[in-house]
Amino acid sequence: MTDRIQSWVDAGWLSHVPAADEEVTGLWNKSVAALADARPEVMSADARLIRAYDAGRIAATAVVRCHGLRVRAQNHHEMILKSAALLGSPELAQALNEFDRVRHMRTEVEYGWQEVQVDDDRLVRALRLVQRILEMVAAELKACRPHVAAHVQPPD
Repeated sequence: MTDRIQSWVDAGWLSHVPAADEEVTGLWNKSVAALADARPEVMSADARLIRAYDAGRIAATAVVRCHGLRVRAQNHHEMILKSAALLGSPELAQALNEFDRVRHMRTEVEYGWQEVQVDDDRLVRALRLVQRILEMVAAELKACRPHVAAHVQPPD
């Protein structure tokens, strides 16, 4: 555990709460399903972006829970991404830092009062990034809990 993670535990933003294997694999399955939901072109670009964001966020949550931590901070989405970045590989950290732009876009789309256009290019880049994140998270989960590897397959 890093010093920063420990300082977040000390501040009450994270807590040590063991997670059963079923919880970790259940979160993984939800992230894969959310990414599958984001792919059909019959949905609006906004809806697809929100589901792609959900996939990345839930996958990051699986990493945090795999390490027996639970986010308690009010800005829990941001803390999940930052915590998973600190707990994972440098490559995953970099991808999650890029993913923060998707988080901001999703916030504007879902909660903003102004019309936000999610163009095809931004959506395609977000989907590719989330695919990469899920591939890296699958490797992280297998390393963290090798005995659940059969239940954690990267998405197609």
